[in-house]
Amino acid sequence: MNGNEFLRRLKVVAKMRGLTLVIDSRQGKGSHQTILFGDKRTTIRHLPDELKSGTLNAMCKQLGIRKEEL
Repeated sequence: MNGNEFLRRLKVVAKMRGLTLVIDSRQGKGSHQTILFGDKRTTIRHLPDELKSGTLNAMCKQLGIRKEEL
């Protein structure tokens, strides 16, 4: 799964839970961006790149969702 696909799936989860999903418009360091999922936050690297499994698991944990929900 790449970063763009992760965001698409995360939008669906946010809509199902009634939460807001905000991609911080300010560019982070390099190609990193901050994602706000309700009151939780994580950082995602270059969106077109594939996410490694450990990175994906950590991001899901930070956002309080299970990987299976995506």
